[in-house]
Amino acid sequence: MKFSSLAGLLGAQASLLGYTFAHSSSSSSSSSSTPCTADNTGGSGTSGSETTPYAPQKTVEQWKTIGVAQNATVNNNTAPLAGLICPGYTLSNLVHNTRGLSAGLTLAGEGCNVYGNDIKELVLSVSYETKSRVHVKIVDAGEKQWQVPEEIAPSPEPLEELSEDELDYSFSYTAQPFAFWITRTSDAQILFDTRTHPLVFEDQFIQLTTNMVQDYNVYGLGETIAGWRIGNNATRTIYAADIGDVVDANLYGYHPFYLEQRFEGQGFESSGDALSSSIAIEEGPCTTSTTVKHNGFARREKESSTTSAASSKATSSAGDSSSSAHGVFLRSSNDMDVLLREDYLQYRITGGILDLYIYTGPTPLTVTQQYVQSIGLPAMQQYWTFGFHQCRWGYSNLSELVDVVESFKEFGIPLETIWTDIDYMDFWKDWTVSPNRYPADEFLAFTEGLRSGGQHYVPIVDAAIYRPDPNNATDSEYESYYRGHELDAWIKNPDGTEYVGAVWPGYTVFPDFFANGTQTYWTEALVNFSKLVDYSGIWLDMNEVSSFCVGSCGSNDLGSQPILPPFALGGVSYDYPEGFNVSNATEAAAVSSASAAAAASASASSLASPSPTNTVGPTVYAPEIEGPYGTENINYPPYAIHNWQQNGDLAGHAVSPNATHANGIREYDVHSLFGYMETIATYNGLLEHKPNERPFIISRSTYPGSGKYAGHWGGDNYSKWAYMAFSIPQAFMFQMFGIPMFGVDTCGFAGNTDEELCNRWMQLSAFFPFYRNHNTLGALSQEPYRWASVAEASKTAMKIRYSLLPYMYTLFYEASKTGAPVMNPLSFLWPNDASLVAADRQFVLGEALMVTPVLEPDVDYTMGVFPGVANGEVWYDWYTHAKVDAVAGQNTTIPAPLGHIPLFVRGGYILPMQTPGYTTDEARNGTWSLLVALDSEGSAEGEIYLDDGVSVEQESTEVIRLSVASGSLKASTEITGSVLPQAEIALEKITILGITSKPKSVSFNGKSCESVCFNSTSGELIISEFGNAGVWVQDWTLEWQ
Repeated sequence: MKFSSLAGLLGAQASLLGYTFAHSSSSSSSSSSTPCTADNTGGSGTSGSETTPYAPQKTVEQWKTIGVAQNATVNNNTAPLAGLICPGYTLSNLVHNTRGLSAGLTLAGEGCNVYGNDIKELVLSVSYETKSRVHVKIVDAGEKQWQVPEEIAPSPEPLEELSEDELDYSFSYTAQPFAFWITRTSDAQILFDTRTHPLVFEDQFIQLTTNMVQDYNVYGLGETIAGWRIGNNATRTIYAADIGDVVDANLYGYHPFYLEQRFEGQGFESSGDALSSSIAIEEGPCTTSTTVKHNGFARREKESSTTSAASSKATSSAGDSSSSAHGVFLRSSNDMDVLLREDYLQYRITGGILDLYIYTGPTPLTVTQQYVQSIGLPAMQQYWTFGFHQCRWGYSNLSELVDVVESFKEFGIPLETIWTDIDYMDFWKDWTVSPNRYPADEFLAFTEGLRSGGQHYVPIVDAAIYRPDPNNATDSEYESYYRGHELDAWIKNPDGTEYVGAVWPGYTVFPDFFANGTQTYWTEALVNFSKLVDYSGIWLDMNEVSSFCVGSCGSNDLGSQPILPPFALGGVSYDYPEGFNVSNATEAAAVSSASAAAAASASASSLASPSPTNTVGPTVYAPEIEGPYGTENINYPPYAIHNWQQNGDLAGHAVSPNATHANGIREYDVHSLFGYMETIATYNGLLEHKPNERPFIISRSTYPGSGKYAGHWGGDNYSKWAYMAFSIPQAFMFQMFGIPMFGVDTCGFAGNTDEELCNRWMQLSAFFPFYRNHNTLGALSQEPYRWASVAEASKTAMKIRYSLLPYMYTLFYEASKTGAPVMNPLSFLWPNDASLVAADRQFVLGEALMVTPVLEPDVDYTMGVFPGVANGEVWYDWYTHAKVDAVAGQNTTIPAPLGHIPLFVRGGYILPMQTPGYTTDEARNGTWSLLVALDSEGSAEGEIYLDDGVSVEQESTEVIRLSVASGSLKASTEITGSVLPQAEIALEKITILGITSKPKSVSFNGKSCESVCFNSTSGELIISEFGNAGVWVQDWTLEWQ
């Protein structure tokens, strides 16, 4: 949502920059004119009333926000290399079982204790869980190290029955030094190989390394913003952090999963007894030892320093593919760096255990499905959530919010859901509404009116709860804190007192979702809050979890409550997109002049009042404690991950690692679980509130399995062309992570957008699952009606989106059943085309609709490839229905004037559509149509899923399967329960693309069709007038000859 470089909204900015509106209605006269305050009429020291300005109010002292600088170990050239000095382990006491093996691992020499205390005795277990998934787990023998609790994030479940001939992998190892490797048996590819890299297992540092093939193609390892394919010289830090969307930084989510794709001739082949010479020896020599290979249930042993495996190499499991893929998931919650280097990939984890899952694929799509099925299939969303959502930080009062909703209607731009940021709250406190700016009775009536009109409202909920001053009778009226205190629901300090950080309302406490009473607290809060506003979903923010100060900074300062955040609120954003100086030269000059003046003023102010420094940090509790294996430094671990936040201090913009949860659980081990656990608590609370309504949740912080409960937006992006482009690989990443309900802040969150960027972005995001426009306080308003061209471009794209809602809803149904992505990279659908491995400027919605956006300013065209044309694939222009004349393997120049987004339909697919409406409710009642795109063989297929669009448990559903072959389109219906209302809506028309000549006859269920139109230029056949009968109440056949 926001970060510390905040800006206030000044009305003069619009006139200064010549900012024009596409309509004449004025914004609300009651808008806040004092943006540097939490509430323009708020009362100092109050919670239930607002009577005096906040302007002179105290802020959190700067020194409390400054952590102790940490030098990231990966950037420290003098840091010891654990793999060169640590002895590794020796395997012994091997025990076989029907589904794998177990063994002991003993430290093979003197401990190196390089970034912690070496653990001498470990236990290895290998489980053959499914035919395509093997589980390798290494724990300390005493099991005193942190392990992710099964009741919080369940391990993937193994199949109950599994025969040895089903397995597509073998597990092999050397006993001394211990190393292991996983081979896919169908093509003899070694997928994970630790040889030549000794295992390091300390209480605060674990290092595991796998050899990689030359020029490997790896995807995943998030959350971050970057190109789709990770380079071979990169470091991915996996630690949930409250960071504006910095490219390559560790962001809000924690996802230690990667997918690797290889092409023929690119890989380790297990050939006889010879280990491929390309395997890296990065950290020490390999020692000859006993090697054992486990191929399913069969075991054989021989003396060798290398593996034994089949000598033949297959190009794929099917024998006719030139590529293959596999995946690796490290189930953990501890902070880590993942080093991707030229010939190896290395995990460096700051604690816990090794809990590794390898998925054999063998295609990118199957790997993704195998992974998503193992962590939990994504939730089926309510139908309305696929409409357009509008939000901003800066809707300062209810009148302004009403004006926005009415303006969308005035300009005929579909608006499904209006959202509010923290503006609606009473002094930014969760579970409250501002009595002056959002009066409770009026606000409730407004949200109820939205629902009755087929629209929706979603509020933000931050993770921190205001901690009142116990000595201020008025301030202490905030019941939400005291109820949590009564239920013992707050995170603690090491001494058992409540941990008090600082977020938007001032000093705050944080829910402890490990505590028994916290679910009760959270559910009660959600239910009680529904009596204030009629919300349809919840937006979870700041849940990494974020705190603006280091440590429990408010423990001894509650008398200052309410206190403002430790940074200035107010000011004007002077940041504009790339190319603004070309397209808006006069305005850009004015901006540059104003920006320079503001910078000079800020510099003078800074010289007059130098920023405080802190070399020690406000640490209240000793960072070192005695752990089960020796002294541990919790706040400043010996291995410093490459955390991008605030000098690398783990307590920077976060709850301190030494904060304590129920049962003594340390924040150090579970920091990145907070958002996931809050999401589950919210999901459970919403189900308690409305038991059979699918909860709609958008969460900033995510974890493997979050997709079972929520969607995700891309966080605090920027109004830049680069960030619009990055939104595509961001979406790919979360499709792979099993969170298909993904979108970004359209037109950008931070800085000012401009007409051209917002025009292009509103059209691009129309083809993302989650479609929302949102921006920050201090920037220009960017609702699509602010520019005439953006309004028209938005309506054009939304008309297409809303007509395709049956298709998108069906894609989500498939995702909820199989784990298939909703937005596909080209490399997933054409895995044998090596030229597509880094392609991230186009995508395919499902498998049928390719989107090729404009991603740079001041152009009227874009470039795109048309995959598969070398093998006979056919593409059709969405708008003209004509076949695309493309050359295989070449970028094609595609005309794209402003307001036009190129879309292409893939031959062989059928797109179901309905007449669009202003809301999704209206669209669901629109007449049906089908767009049939024939492939080169004259075939096509498609599917439609229907249900009530709301319920968790469906009483009635329908699946319609469509197929074309030999001039015949058949619809087969499978109805469960009663016939749904959507099924009884009439079919308006069927459009068939790729017809080479005018048919002699066309019939529907044997009856001749009279309304038939053939366009010989485009090769399309349009059949209409099918009568008023429900199209999906029975099977039918359309034939042409």
